Amino acid sequence: MRIANCRTWNMARKLKITENENNTRPGIWQDN
Repeated sequence: MRIANCRTWNMARKLKITENENNTRPGIWQDN
């Protein structure tokens, strides 16, 4: 599993959570 830099990871995480509040399946983009 690839994980980007902490900043990028957190930023993407916040954006994804904000855009997809109801979507609680991090595996969808975690594996990317």
